[in-house]
Amino acid sequence: MPNERLWDAVATIEVDGKKAGPFRLHKTDAVTIGRSGRAGLHSPSRRIEMPRELARLRRTKSGWVLENEGTTVGGAPKSVTVIGPDIKSRNGAIFGPHAWVLMGRGTWMLRWDVGVTVTVLLRPPHEDDEGIDEAADQPRRGVGMATLMAEPVKLSALERRNMAALFAYLIRDEPEPREIYTQAAKVLGGDVETRGKNRTLIKAQLPKVATKINQMRARQGGISSADEIGRFLVEVTKTLGIEDLED
Repeated sequence: MPNERLWDAVATIEVDGKKAGPFRLHKTDAVTIGRSGRAGLHSPSRRIEMPRELARLRRTKSGWVLENEGTTVGGAPKSVTVIGPDIKSRNGAIFGPHAWVLMGRGTWMLRWDVGVTVTVLLRPPHEDDEGIDEAADQPRRGVGMATLMAEPVKLSALERRNMAALFAYLIRDEPEPREIYTQAAKVLGGDVETRGKNRTLIKAQLPKVATKINQMRARQGGISSADEIGRFLVEVTKTLGIEDLED
């Protein structure tokens, strides 16, 4: 069922030995981990090594995602060590700056070597959670409300048509096809020759769309796989929707 992975998230944050929480994470907008006054998971320590915006936690249709910004004060971007149910090593797995980590149900520990540890519990809604304060990012100065959802990606009409076909399974909440390019060509229709041309075109277009996304996010190589691109277009930015599949 589509809602099986849409658990509630309860998180605590520890910085330089000082703890805050637990907090219920906002379900609609991303929640920033950082020292910034607008960060939903705000640092309980004044430690300057703690970045203003270190990472974000965001709920998508596939589950909760950690978006590791990795930025630091006057230093190189930081990796994050993730310990959780889907990580085989007891010591966790290391994910580089700008990585996305999809988290399933259970308890997760996120650690950065700037003295920051965030523990996230993903579980079905619980009545006791109602008494826990909610963590939500505050509006930026001069903005009437927080708009934390990334801006839609500017696609040409042809790119929009082809990307909607490629990621129709995400838009419809269906399992990923075994061969996504062949399935995309089927979605677009036409005879065998037309489908072959569309398959080739879509496969060639995808890296160009990835470049657009990474330029928009001011990153080099931030997103590269088809799955990441699709989820960014469909779930994170809402660039593509069911209306793109309607005649």
